Amino acid sequence: MVLLLMISVGVIGANSLVLSPIAAEVALGLGATSATQVMTAAAIYGVGVAGSAMLLAPRADRIGAAAALKTAIGTLLLGLVLSTLAPSLLVLSLGQGISGIGAGMALPAIYSLAAQISAPGKEARTIGMVLTGWTLSMVGGVTLSAFIADLWSWRAVFAVLAGALI
Repeated sequence: MVLLLMISVGVIGANSLVLSPIAAEVALGLGATSATQVMTAAAIYGVGVAGSAMLLAPRADRIGAAAALKTAIGTLLLGLVLSTLAPSLLVLSLGQGISGIGAGMALPAIYSLAAQISAPGKEARTIGMVLTGWTLSMVGGVTLSAFIADLWSWRAVFAVLAGALI
C-alpha cells in the first residue's frame, strides 16, 4: 500500500513538472505559436491543485481518506487521458485543470492514509517513504518526460503517467 501511495505522489509531482521540457514539442503538435502558450496548461494544473486542496480536500473527512483518494485518482486519471488525447491547447488545458483538481484532493488523502496504515510509532517513517514519491518525480519526471517525448511523442508522456495510476 505504501508503494501505491508513493507512486501516486510521484505521478502528481511528475505531472507538475513534465510540460516544461516538452513544451516546444507540445506547441508544435497542437499548432500553438509558442511554448509559452503551452505553459498556460501547467499554470492551470497549479490552479486546479490549489483550488481543490482548499475547497474539496477538507470534505474528505466526511467520506474517509480511502474513498476520497479513489475519487481523486479517478479524476486525475481522467485529466491525464484527456491531456493524452488533446486535439488543441484548450483541451490540454482542460485536461490539466481536471488533473490538478484530482491532485489537490489526492495529496491530503495520501498523507492521511499513510499515517492510518502505518504501524503505531512508525507514522513518520511511513509518511517519509510516501514522500519519496516527490523526490522520484523531481529526479525522474523531467528527465524521463524528455526522453519519452523524444522516443515516442509528447502524448506518450501523459499516457505513461496515466498508466502508472492504473
